[in-house]
Formats: sequence, structure tokens, C-alpha cells
Amino acid sequence: MDSPTTLLEGLLTSTGIDFKTPTTPDSSWQEWHEPYHNSRLPFTPSFVILPKTLVEISDAVRHASSAGFKIQARSGGHSYASHSLGGVDGAVVIDLRHFNRTWPANEQDPADQQNIYVAQGGIRLGNLAESLYNQGRQAVPHGTCTSVGIGGHFTHGGFGMLSRAWGLSMDSVVGMTVVMADGSIVEVDKNNRPDIFAAMRGAADSFGIIVNFNLRTQRAPDIVIHWTVNLSQELQSVDRAITAFATVDQFFRFSDHIDRRLGLVIHLNHDRFTLEGTFLGTELEFQSDLLPQMQDQLVSKFKSASCRIVSKHSWLDSVTEFSNGQQLVAPTPHVFFFAKSAVVLQSEPVMHETMRDYFSTLIEQGKSLPKGTDLFIGIQLFGGHDSQISVAPADDCYAWHNAGWVFQHHGSCSGDHLARLGFEEHGMRFIESLNQSLGGISAGASSNYADSSLNREDALRLYHSHKLPRLVELKSQLDPEDVFQHPQTVQPGGS
Repeated sequence: MDSPTTLLEGLLTSTGIDFKTPTTPDSSWQEWHEPYHNSRLPFTPSFVILPKTLVEISDAVRHASSAGFKIQARSGGHSYASHSLGGVDGAVVIDLRHFNRTWPANEQDPADQQNIYVAQGGIRLGNLAESLYNQGRQAVPHGTCTSVGIGGHFTHGGFGMLSRAWGLSMDSVVGMTVVMADGSIVEVDKNNRPDIFAAMRGAADSFGIIVNFNLRTQRAPDIVIHWTVNLSQELQSVDRAITAFATVDQFFRFSDHIDRRLGLVIHLNHDRFTLEGTFLGTELEFQSDLLPQMQDQLVSKFKSASCRIVSKHSWLDSVTEFSNGQQLVAPTPHVFFFAKSAVVLQSEPVMHETMRDYFSTLIEQGKSLPKGTDLFIGIQLFGGHDSQISVAPADDCYAWHNAGWVFQHHGSCSGDHLARLGFEEHGMRFIESLNQSLGGISAGASSNYADSSLNREDALRLYHSHKLPRLVELKSQLDPEDVFQHPQTVQPGGS
């Protein structure tokens, strides 16, 4: 009897589907299997399949499943836990790099006002932004790293600087073309197979491969204002840091002086406390509608603080700016890192003692991180008055539309082997401690920032919360053989 590897090689060869394996003779295997993003987690798949058509994706799924392999799709390869490599050795990766186009859903009628565009599952955010803008001055909300692929980002939430105005990336998805575990190809939306449509918006990697996304777009803004407030002086003591965060929290989460035009991420380090924000409107509107209230209720409370406009950019220039100057069409960076996240509900008060633990850890331990360690903390404003993230969403399987803040704690190491050992021993422990200090107010975690330290049970509970029972039921119906699997995917009931 042929081995699973021999069987799958034969099936793919007989149907003319391109693939790579560890024995590929052209010495290119390293390029195909190395982790695109997190070099700390280098898993080795058995196959990387490179389909060029929808039918080839369908055939590849059927062939890999019949040979007994578990499957994951790779869109941009940015999974924090290397799930796009399968998250373990021996998986089959279906690479979507050949699926990177966008086009108007109704190409026959340029006057169609529905603003629906089709984006293929292998396109990256920078390419998507550029293509939508060039075809019709259109845009969708999405994250700031331009090399991230649409596949995982748009199916696990997808926060961006304009999300309070337009919703999460996921909220732009109005339909999909999906290859299911049995290889069938289905078109889904809120009316056609709403069960699949719901499952794919929240946990797509457990259910299928999205080949095409149908996206409802927005007219790209003429101007995006980038503003900042520097509160770093408040990190001179834990008490001052707590007071500063409480003031920020009160103004942006609970004041009715802000509206959906405002976007905000707080950036922290042991010596950094800055508010980085956007405003969709003119400079005059910013100065009349937001700045006076922010000056009176926030900035004036701190002697060293001031609010300034950093830039006024067109849409595409703002995408480049918020990606730290990364080009719209950029290679995926290779980084040795570890990350965790925490979700604070809009209804949850930020308790004084919790933030004391948090800032004590950040300020005291953050100063002594191992050499070569780079710490990134981004606290994203999901909630607040008029946030379109919080608007009752279409039926989906995403748990955190009701979030107020989402904390991302990300540590990386740029040093040599010894530096990486130090990071794994001390830097990762610091990230764990920092995230754990929010336990009193944290409701869960974001699967957009997959945490490789979590076992399946904890990951599913933290990522999916009250949506998990439905996901287990859907998995049992749609993928009972658990074809689409990695260490944190939903499993069929009883598994």
C-alpha cells in the first residue's frame, strides 16, 4: 500500500497541480516552507500546494483529505502562531499566492452604486488598498501592516485606524466563494448558506478556504488627519500612569464628545505613552469638533501634554504612513517574536488595582528586558460613542463586537542565538506577566493575534467566548472529519 505522501504526490501529479515537498529537487523548499512571519515557530509541512484555479483548490482539498492529511490555507502567512504552516509538522498547506486580484462585482455596469468588489483570498492589504483605490477610489477598513494577507485578517476581526467609522474588516464582507472540506465549491452570503457564511466570519481556518471575498467598500476619504498626544512623562510613577490611563479611558470610552470619525491606538512601553489617532474630516472640523473637548477634558489635565497634528494625507499615503513607511506592495518581514492579547468589554470598568498591577509590571520589569528585545504594545479603541464596531453586526461567529479596548502585547528579538534564548526565557515571561495582570478585567483574547502558548481548550474559550458552542455545532456539520485543522481550530463535537 502506498504511503500517504506517495498517494498525494500521485494524485496531484495526475491532475497537474503544482506542489513542493521536502524532496523537491530544485532546492527551493526552504523558500516554500519557512515561516513567513514568526521565525520562532518553524514548522515543516509535508506539502505546499500552489493551485492556479478554483478547481485546482477544490481538487487539492479532496486529494489531501483522501490521503489522510490535515489542511490549512496560506494567504499572507502572517499567523502569529504559524498556523498557516499548519501549526505542527506534517500538514498540507494550500498557498493562495496566485489568487491576488480585485475587480468590481458588477463589471458589466460601471454605474452600479452597490460598491461591491471581489478580492481574491491571496491578496495582501497594501495591494488591496491600492487596487480598490485605483479602480474606483474605494476603500475598506483594515490593519496597518501592508504585507498581511486578507485571508486570516478579514475572518478573525481585522481592526484598522478607520474601524470605528466603518467597522472591522470582517464587517465589510457580504459574500464569499468557499471550498469546503469535501472539496465542494459554494457561494455563501446572508441568504445562501448563512451557516457557512457565519462560521467563516470568526473561524474560517476551522471550516474551509475562502477563494473570493465580496466586499462592500466605502468611498476613500480625501484626507485622513493623523494626530498624537504624548503622555510619556506620566510614566515617571505608577500612580501618575494609572491616573493618565483612567483619564484617557473616561474620555474616549465614555464621553459623547467623540464620534465615529475618530480612531485611536494607545502605544505603551516602559518609557512611552502616546495616543496615535486619526480623524476623518477636514482640519477645520478636527479643530472645531474634537480638539477643544480633548484639550479641556484630557490634555489640560497633564502639564507636559499637548495634542498636535502629525500629518494630513490622502488615503493611500495614510496607509503607507501607518505601516511605518512600508510600501504598499511589501515583502513579509521575518521576525522572532511572541504575542498575547486581552479584550476588555465596553461595559467593563477599568479597575484601579488592575491597572496598578499592569503599570507596575510595565514600568519596573520593562526597563530590564534582555538586550535585543523590542516591545510593542498597542491598545486599540474598539468601543466608545458612535463606534461602528459596536453596531449590532450581521449574524457571525466573532465574539468581540462589544469590546471597549483590545490590548496587543508583542515582544520580538533581533539578536543572535544567545539573545533569542534570553528572550525566550525572560522576554516571553514578561509578556505573559503583563497580559496576566489584566486578568481582572479581561474577557478573552483576539485570534488575530494567535497566542502559541495556549492549548486548544483555552484558545477556543478565549477567542470565541459565547460563540463557541455554535462553532462546535457547525464544525460537526460542515467538517466532521476535521480536515481543516491546526492546534487551535474548533473540533467537531465529541472530539
